[in-house]
Amino acid sequence: MMRSRRARLALAIAVLVSITFIILSARGSSTTARDTGSSVFGPFERLTSSVTKPIGNFFSSLTRIRSNEKTISDLQQKNAALQFDSRVLDGQSARGRQLQSLLKTAGIGQLTIVPAQVIAVGPSQGFAWSITLDAGSRDGVKTGQCVINGDGLVGRVSSVGRSTSTVLLAIDPSSSIGARAAKSSQIGIATGDGLAGLTFQLLDPMAPLKKGDSLLSFGSKNKQPFLPGIPLGTITDIKGATGSLTRIAIVQPFVDFSGLDVVGIVVAIPDRDPRDSLLPSSPKPAPTVTITISPTSGASSTPPSSARPTPSTPTPKPSKS
Repeated sequence: MMRSRRARLALAIAVLVSITFIILSARGSSTTARDTGSSVFGPFERLTSSVTKPIGNFFSSLTRIRSNEKTISDLQQKNAALQFDSRVLDGQSARGRQLQSLLKTAGIGQLTIVPAQVIAVGPSQGFAWSITLDAGSRDGVKTGQCVINGDGLVGRVSSVGRSTSTVLLAIDPSSSIGARAAKSSQIGIATGDGLAGLTFQLLDPMAPLKKGDSLLSFGSKNKQPFLPGIPLGTITDIKGATGSLTRIAIVQPFVDFSGLDVVGIVVAIPDRDPRDSLLPSSPKPAPTVTITISPTSGASSTPPSSARPTPSTPTPKPSKS
Protein backbone atom coordinates (compact mmCIF):
# COMPACT_ATOMS: atom_id res chain seq x y z
CA MET A 1 0.00 0.00 0.00
CA MET A 2 2.82 2.44 0.89
CA ARG A 3 4.63 1.68 -2.38
CA SER A 4 1.46 2.29 -4.37
CA ARG A 5 0.95 5.67 -2.68
CA ARG A 6 4.57 6.68 -3.34
CA ALA A 7 4.26 5.71 -6.98
CA ARG A 8 1.06 7.75 -7.36
CA LEU A 9 2.73 10.72 -5.60
CA ALA A 10 5.76 10.55 -7.90
CA LEU A 11 3.52 10.36 -10.96
CA ALA A 12 1.51 13.34 -9.77
CA ILE A 13 4.68 15.39 -9.23
CA ALA A 14 5.95 14.47 -12.71
CA VAL A 15 2.62 15.47 -14.29
CA LEU A 16 2.62 18.73 -12.34
CA VAL A 17 6.17 19.57 -13.46
CA SER A 18 5.25 18.79 -17.07
CA ILE A 19 2.19 21.04 -16.93
CA THR A 20 4.32 23.81 -15.43
CA PHE A 21 6.82 23.60 -18.32
CA ILE A 22 4.00 23.61 -20.85
CA ILE A 23 2.52 26.74 -19.35
CA LEU A 24 5.88 28.51 -19.21
CA SER A 25 6.57 27.59 -22.80
CA ALA A 26 3.16 28.89 -23.88
CA ARG A 27 3.88 32.22 -22.20
CA GLY A 28 7.12 32.66 -24.19
CA SER A 29 9.55 31.61 -21.55
CA SER A 30 10.76 28.60 -23.52
CA THR A 31 14.42 29.38 -22.90
CA THR A 32 13.84 29.64 -19.18
CA ALA A 33 11.81 26.45 -19.22
CA ARG A 34 14.52 24.60 -21.08
CA ASP A 35 17.20 25.91 -18.75
CA THR A 36 15.12 24.96 -15.72
CA GLY A 37 14.39 21.51 -17.19
CA SER A 38 18.03 21.03 -17.98
CA SER A 39 19.05 21.93 -14.47
CA VAL A 40 16.39 19.69 -12.97
CA PHE A 41 16.59 16.63 -15.24
CA GLY A 42 20.25 16.96 -16.28
CA PRO A 43 21.65 15.02 -13.31
CA PHE A 44 19.07 12.27 -13.89
CA GLU A 45 20.00 12.07 -17.60
CA ARG A 46 23.70 11.84 -16.81
CA LEU A 47 23.04 9.18 -14.19
CA THR A 48 20.89 7.20 -16.61
CA SER A 49 23.54 7.54 -19.36
CA SER A 50 26.31 6.41 -17.02
CA VAL A 51 24.28 3.31 -16.19
CA THR A 52 22.87 2.42 -19.61
CA LYS A 53 25.90 3.30 -21.81
CA PRO A 54 28.23 0.53 -20.46
CA ILE A 55 25.38 -1.94 -20.83
CA GLY A 56 24.84 -0.86 -24.43
CA ASN A 57 28.58 -1.06 -25.13
CA PHE A 58 28.67 -4.56 -23.63
CA PHE A 59 25.90 -5.85 -25.89
CA SER A 60 27.46 -4.06 -28.86
CA SER A 61 30.77 -5.80 -28.09
CA LEU A 62 29.00 -9.16 -27.94
CA THR A 63 27.52 -8.47 -31.38
CA ARG A 64 30.95 -7.53 -32.77
CA ILE A 65 32.54 -10.66 -31.24
CA ARG A 66 29.92 -12.89 -32.84
CA SER A 67 30.46 -11.12 -36.14
CA ASN A 68 34.26 -11.51 -35.89
CA GLU A 69 33.93 -15.19 -34.97
CA LYS A 70 31.75 -15.77 -38.04
CA THR A 71 34.26 -13.89 -40.21
CA ILE A 72 37.13 -15.98 -38.84
CA SER A 73 35.16 -19.18 -39.40
CA ASP A 74 34.38 -18.16 -42.99
CA LEU A 75 38.03 -17.32 -43.65
CA GLN A 76 39.17 -20.65 -42.19
CA GLN A 77 36.72 -22.54 -44.41
CA LYS A 78 37.89 -20.60 -47.48
CA ASN A 79 41.53 -21.27 -46.56
CA ALA A 80 40.84 -25.01 -46.18
CA ALA A 81 39.06 -25.03 -49.55
CA LEU A 82 41.98 -23.22 -51.21
CA GLN A 83 44.48 -25.68 -49.69
CA PHE A 84 42.40 -28.60 -50.95
CA ASP A 85 42.20 -27.08 -54.43
CA SER A 86 45.96 -26.52 -54.37
CA ARG A 87 46.62 -30.15 -53.45
CA VAL A 88 44.25 -31.30 -56.20
CA LEU A 89 46.01 -29.11 -58.75
CA ASP A 90 49.43 -30.36 -57.59
CA GLY A 91 48.23 -33.97 -57.91
CA GLN A 92 46.81 -33.33 -61.36
CA SER A 93 50.02 -31.59 -62.41
CA ALA A 94 52.18 -34.51 -61.19
CA ARG A 95 49.82 -37.01 -62.86
CA GLY A 96 50.06 -35.03 -66.09
CA ARG A 97 53.87 -35.10 -65.99
CA GLN A 98 53.88 -38.87 -65.40
CA LEU A 99 51.48 -39.42 -68.31
CA GLN A 100 53.54 -37.22 -70.60
CA SER A 101 56.73 -39.13 -69.67
CA LEU A 102 54.94 -42.47 -70.21
CA LEU A 103 53.70 -41.49 -73.67
CA LYS A 104 57.18 -40.28 -74.62
CA THR A 105 58.77 -43.60 -73.60
CA ALA A 106 56.07 -45.60 -75.39
CA GLY A 107 56.57 -43.50 -78.51
CA ILE A 108 60.35 -44.02 -78.59
CA GLY A 109 59.98 -47.78 -78.08
CA GLN A 110 56.96 -48.00 -80.43
CA LEU A 111 54.96 -49.68 -77.68
CA THR A 112 51.17 -49.99 -77.75
CA ILE A 113 49.97 -49.29 -74.23
CA VAL A 114 46.79 -48.85 -72.20
CA PRO A 115 47.33 -46.04 -69.66
CA ALA A 116 46.06 -46.85 -66.17
CA GLN A 117 46.07 -45.30 -62.73
CA VAL A 118 47.15 -46.95 -59.50
CA ILE A 119 44.11 -47.23 -57.20
CA ALA A 120 45.52 -49.51 -54.48
CA VAL A 121 48.89 -50.61 -53.09
CA GLY A 122 49.56 -53.60 -50.87
CA PRO A 123 49.98 -57.34 -50.58
CA SER A 124 47.82 -59.41 -52.93
CA GLN A 125 47.58 -63.11 -53.71
CA GLY A 126 50.56 -63.93 -51.52
CA PHE A 127 52.83 -61.30 -53.08
CA ALA A 128 54.38 -58.67 -50.83
CA TRP A 129 54.72 -55.91 -53.43
CA SER A 130 51.79 -55.40 -55.78
CA ILE A 131 49.47 -52.65 -57.04
CA THR A 132 45.91 -52.55 -58.37
CA LEU A 133 45.08 -50.64 -61.57
CA ASP A 134 41.79 -49.21 -62.84
CA ALA A 135 42.05 -51.13 -66.15
CA GLY A 136 40.92 -54.69 -66.80
CA SER A 137 39.82 -57.18 -69.42
CA ARG A 138 37.34 -54.73 -70.95
CA ASP A 139 40.37 -52.55 -71.79
CA GLY A 140 42.32 -55.38 -73.43
CA VAL A 141 44.45 -56.24 -70.39
CA LYS A 142 45.60 -59.87 -70.06
CA THR A 143 47.59 -61.84 -67.51
CA GLY A 144 51.35 -61.79 -68.11
CA GLN A 145 51.53 -58.44 -69.88
CA CYS A 146 54.41 -56.07 -69.17
CA VAL A 147 53.77 -52.87 -67.19
CA ILE A 148 55.97 -49.77 -67.52
CA ASN A 149 56.00 -46.08 -66.71
CA GLY A 150 58.02 -43.20 -68.08
CA ASP A 151 61.16 -44.30 -66.20
CA GLY A 152 61.26 -48.03 -66.87
CA LEU A 153 59.92 -51.45 -65.85
CA VAL A 154 57.19 -51.54 -63.20
CA GLY A 155 56.26 -55.24 -63.25
CA ARG A 156 53.87 -57.72 -64.86
CA VAL A 157 50.12 -58.31 -64.72
CA SER A 158 49.43 -61.20 -62.34
CA SER A 159 45.61 -61.25 -62.41
CA VAL A 160 42.84 -59.53 -64.35
CA GLY A 161 39.25 -58.60 -63.54
CA ARG A 162 36.72 -56.91 -65.75
CA SER A 163 37.56 -53.36 -64.65
CA THR A 164 40.73 -53.80 -62.55
CA SER A 165 44.00 -55.73 -62.65
CA THR A 166 46.78 -56.63 -60.23
CA VAL A 167 50.44 -56.03 -61.02
CA LEU A 168 53.35 -57.85 -59.36
CA LEU A 169 56.07 -55.24 -58.94
CA ALA A 170 59.62 -55.86 -60.14
CA ILE A 171 60.93 -55.31 -56.60
CA ASP A 172 58.89 -58.21 -55.15
CA PRO A 173 61.27 -60.91 -53.81
CA SER A 174 59.50 -63.52 -55.95
CA SER A 175 60.20 -61.53 -59.13
CA SER A 176 63.12 -62.65 -61.33
CA ILE A 177 63.89 -60.78 -64.55
CA GLY A 178 66.41 -61.57 -67.27
CA ALA A 179 68.67 -58.53 -67.52
CA ARG A 180 71.74 -57.28 -69.37
CA ALA A 181 74.31 -54.59 -68.74
CA ALA A 182 73.99 -51.80 -71.29
CA LYS A 183 77.73 -51.30 -71.96
CA SER A 184 79.12 -54.82 -71.74
CA SER A 185 75.95 -56.66 -72.86
CA GLN A 186 76.65 -59.24 -70.15
CA ILE A 187 73.48 -61.01 -69.04
CA GLY A 188 72.22 -62.23 -65.68
CA ILE A 189 69.22 -62.36 -63.39
CA ALA A 190 67.74 -59.34 -61.58
CA THR A 191 65.80 -60.23 -58.44
CA GLY A 192 63.50 -58.02 -56.39
CA ASP A 193 64.67 -56.91 -52.94
CA GLY A 194 61.77 -54.77 -51.72
CA LEU A 195 62.48 -51.09 -51.12
CA ALA A 196 66.20 -51.91 -51.29
CA GLY A 197 65.71 -52.21 -55.05
CA LEU A 198 67.12 -55.07 -57.10
CA THR A 199 70.06 -57.43 -57.01
CA PHE A 200 71.81 -58.58 -60.19
CA GLN A 201 73.86 -61.75 -60.60
CA LEU A 202 75.83 -62.38 -63.80
CA LEU A 203 75.64 -65.75 -65.48
CA ASP A 204 79.39 -65.50 -66.09
CA PRO A 205 81.08 -64.71 -62.76
CA MET A 206 84.25 -63.69 -64.63
CA ALA A 207 82.47 -61.06 -66.76
CA PRO A 208 83.41 -57.41 -66.17
CA LEU A 209 80.98 -55.31 -64.16
CA LYS A 210 81.37 -51.88 -62.58
CA LYS A 211 79.45 -49.27 -60.66
CA GLY A 212 77.40 -46.89 -62.75
CA ASP A 213 76.49 -49.46 -65.40
CA SER A 214 72.84 -49.36 -66.47
CA LEU A 215 70.68 -52.48 -66.63
CA LEU A 216 67.89 -53.28 -69.08
CA SER A 217 65.50 -56.20 -69.37
CA PHE A 218 66.85 -58.96 -71.59
CA GLY A 219 63.37 -60.16 -72.50
CA SER A 220 61.40 -63.33 -71.83
CA LYS A 221 60.55 -66.16 -74.21
CA ASN A 222 58.06 -64.87 -76.81
CA LYS A 223 58.52 -61.49 -75.10
CA GLN A 224 56.10 -62.48 -72.35
CA PRO A 225 55.92 -61.29 -69.64
CA PHE A 226 58.95 -59.03 -70.02
CA LEU A 227 59.88 -57.14 -73.16
CA PRO A 228 63.55 -56.55 -74.07
CA GLY A 229 65.16 -53.14 -73.71
CA ILE A 230 63.07 -51.81 -70.79
CA PRO A 231 65.28 -49.84 -68.34
CA LEU A 232 65.70 -51.44 -64.89
CA GLY A 233 68.21 -49.36 -62.95
CA THR A 234 71.81 -48.43 -62.21
CA ILE A 235 74.45 -50.53 -60.43
CA THR A 236 75.41 -48.74 -57.20
CA ASP A 237 77.55 -51.40 -55.52
CA ILE A 238 79.21 -54.77 -56.23
CA LYS A 239 79.68 -57.40 -53.54
CA GLY A 240 82.06 -60.31 -53.98
CA ALA A 241 85.28 -60.70 -55.96
CA THR A 242 85.43 -61.37 -59.70
CA GLY A 243 84.93 -65.08 -60.32
CA SER A 244 83.07 -65.66 -57.06
CA LEU A 245 79.77 -67.49 -57.37
CA THR A 246 78.31 -65.20 -54.73
CA ARG A 247 79.21 -62.05 -56.63
CA ILE A 248 76.15 -59.80 -56.91
CA ALA A 249 75.47 -56.19 -57.83
CA ILE A 250 73.13 -53.85 -55.98
CA VAL A 251 70.82 -52.02 -58.40
CA GLN A 252 68.95 -48.77 -57.77
CA PRO A 253 65.75 -48.89 -59.91
CA PHE A 254 64.94 -46.09 -62.31
CA VAL A 255 61.27 -46.34 -61.24
CA ASP A 256 60.19 -44.66 -58.00
CA PHE A 257 57.98 -47.48 -56.70
CA SER A 258 56.83 -45.43 -53.71
CA GLY A 259 55.41 -42.73 -56.01
CA LEU A 260 53.61 -44.76 -58.69
CA ASP A 261 50.49 -43.13 -60.09
CA VAL A 262 50.18 -43.43 -63.88
CA VAL A 263 51.50 -46.55 -65.63
CA GLY A 264 51.12 -48.20 -69.02
CA ILE A 265 50.17 -51.81 -69.78
CA VAL A 266 51.82 -53.03 -72.99
CA VAL A 267 48.97 -54.76 -74.84
CA ALA A 268 50.80 -55.50 -78.11
CA ILE A 269 54.25 -57.03 -78.59
CA PRO A 270 56.51 -54.68 -80.60
CA ASP A 271 58.28 -55.92 -83.73
CA ARG A 272 61.72 -54.68 -82.76
CA ASP A 273 64.00 -54.54 -79.74
CA PRO A 274 64.49 -50.92 -78.63
CA ARG A 275 67.96 -51.88 -77.32
CA ASP A 276 69.37 -48.93 -75.34
CA SER A 277 67.11 -46.20 -76.77
CA LEU A 278 64.86 -46.07 -73.69
CA LEU A 279 67.68 -45.43 -71.21
CA PRO A 280 67.60 -41.98 -69.61
CA SER A 281 70.12 -39.66 -71.15
CA SER A 282 73.21 -39.14 -69.03
CA PRO A 283 73.92 -35.54 -68.02
CA LYS A 284 76.42 -33.75 -70.22
CA PRO A 285 79.61 -32.61 -68.46
CA ALA A 286 80.08 -28.89 -68.13
CA PRO A 287 82.53 -27.45 -70.67
CA THR A 288 86.05 -26.77 -69.37
CA VAL A 289 87.19 -23.18 -69.78
CA THR A 290 90.89 -22.82 -70.75
CA ILE A 291 92.60 -19.44 -70.48
CA THR A 292 95.81 -18.93 -72.49
CA ILE A 293 98.02 -15.90 -71.83
CA SER A 294 100.39 -14.99 -74.69
CA PRO A 295 103.20 -12.34 -74.49
CA THR A 296 102.68 -9.02 -76.28
CA SER A 297 104.57 -8.34 -79.52
CA GLY A 298 106.58 -5.47 -78.04
CA ALA A 299 107.93 -7.49 -75.14
CA SER A 300 111.63 -8.38 -75.20
CA SER A 301 112.96 -11.76 -74.17
CA THR A 302 116.07 -10.09 -72.74
CA PRO A 303 115.68 -9.43 -69.05
CA PRO A 304 116.05 -5.81 -67.93
CA SER A 305 119.43 -4.59 -66.79
CA SER A 306 118.32 -4.49 -63.21
CA ALA A 307 117.50 -8.18 -63.42
CA ARG A 308 120.81 -9.22 -65.21
CA PRO A 309 123.68 -10.31 -62.92
CA THR A 310 126.67 -7.91 -62.74
CA PRO A 311 130.05 -9.59 -63.42
CA SER A 312 132.44 -9.35 -60.48
CA THR A 313 135.88 -7.61 -60.89
CA PRO A 314 138.82 -9.70 -59.65
CA THR A 315 140.80 -8.14 -56.82
CA PRO A 316 144.55 -7.65 -57.77
CA LYS A 317 146.98 -9.53 -55.65
CA PRO A 318 149.74 -7.43 -53.89
CA SER A 319 153.21 -7.74 -55.50
CA LYS A 320 156.11 -9.12 -53.54
CA SER A 321 159.04 -6.74 -52.99
